[in-house]
Amino acid sequence: MTDIQRLSEGLIERGLTVAVAESATSGLTGYLLSSLPGSSTYFLGGVIAYANQAKQSLLHVPESAFARGAVSPDIAGAMVRHSWGNGQKRTRVVERGHWDS
Repeated sequence: MTDIQRLSEGLIERGLTVAVAESATSGLTGYLLSSLPGSSTYFLGGVIAYANQAKQSLLHVPESAFARGAVSPDIAGAMVRHSWGNGQKRTRVVERGHWDS
């Protein structure tokens, strides 16, 4: 069983939903989460905000958060606070790092 399969089963068993805010992975996390049958029961969708301007306009990341770099903890915190914030029982995933090849 893959990690994504285990995560999917756990979300379904607990009645949780997940939304993602992605940067450097450009949608890969959302793709993986939605790739299994039944994923519509837990996967709400996501935002791909690669450029800093997109992070600001789509996820309301304040300009001051960029002082420590585009993948800083400040950016990740702002991305998670502003992703799908209507109070539903959910898990939020924010990707801020780099994939090594």
